[in-house]
Amino acid sequence: MKIKGVKKILKIKHPSIKSLVLKCDTVFSRYKRLSNAKTNGDVKCFTCGKQDEIGKMDCGHYISRIYKTVRWDEQNTEPQCPSCNRFHEGKKDVFALKLQEKYGRDILEELNRRKNKVHKFTIPELNELYEYYKDKVRELENG
Repeated sequence: MKIKGVKKILKIKHPSIKSLVLKCDTVFSRYKRLSNAKTNGDVKCFTCGKQDEIGKMDCGHYISRIYKTVRWDEQNTEPQCPSCNRFHEGKKDVFALKLQEKYGRDILEELNRRKNKVHKFTIPELNELYEYYKDKVRELENG
């Protein structure tokens, strides 16, 4: 039965955790590749040294993205070519050695300690993370 003059109440749809995680992945990956780009826009693969355009590279993780506490950790991630990242399972041995060269020999132990911390990200935290890296991407793109 319809009542005259009564409008249907629209529900405001809030983003889900899953959709925010994907947004964070996208913007963080772009940031990580841009922050390592040369002036010509190419990025060097962290593990094999191949250079290619930003859009053709991945954001590789030393510790898997399933561990949310290090998923967007700048010390856990580096640009990688699709071959190293996807087809050679990230070349974890080379990745580990290069992380130690870049951050010191204790970095692997530190990342493992961080991965074992339990933290359930909230919608506000994910929104904040997204906005933070969106701003960083904007800064890098605008010089």
